[in-house]
Amino acid sequence: MTEPQEHVTVQPALPRVLVVDDFAPLRERMVRLLTTATPAWCVTEAASGAQALQCLDAAAFDVAVVDLNMPDMNGFELTRRIRDRHAGLPVLILSMHEEEPYALKALQSGARGYLMKDQAATDLVTALGTLRGGGVHLSTALAERVLVDRGHGTQIAKHATLSGREFEVLRRLARGESPPTIADALVLGASVVTMSCERIMAKL
Repeated sequence: MTEPQEHVTVQPALPRVLVVDDFAPLRERMVRLLTTATPAWCVTEAASGAQALQCLDAAAFDVAVVDLNMPDMNGFELTRRIRDRHAGLPVLILSMHEEEPYALKALQSGARGYLMKDQAATDLVTALGTLRGGGVHLSTALAERVLVDRGHGTQIAKHATLSGREFEVLRRLARGESPPTIADALVLGASVVTMSCERIMAKL
């Protein structure tokens, strides 16, 4: 007599995403969005760049969402560290800045996507799926501009030649911050900020 066989359906493991943002309410909104999506994501939160690196060293993830503006290190710097320490992990940078230079700088830093925060509610799940599948996510308008520029052989913009630190100093200068204030915010010596300003002027 044949013994009855038990048929067990094995559920596939949920894709894992690390969400890095120092603003807790935004992290909470992203967690709700991703855990209720179809398919759902397994979400780990980090409130700083340093905490994000600890999470990445402790567990494997399919993709990371990184805020551009954080107090301990900006999204460009964190993306570069992720690229160096966890090669192959796709990074989506989340930002309030719509300007083309930021998205291009994000790609230059090693990110595979750039998404405006006000578009996260509608586009975050799609963007993460694209990155997980090996693609790149940019807004349609920006992608068209990049393709047109590359297609016509346009030279890379001068701001793209800035290092991550120089770009952050320039961004803060544009906001009206003084060099001493920038030095305190970035935990740098005054001479380092002064040298960065000189290099920025020379490059631009």
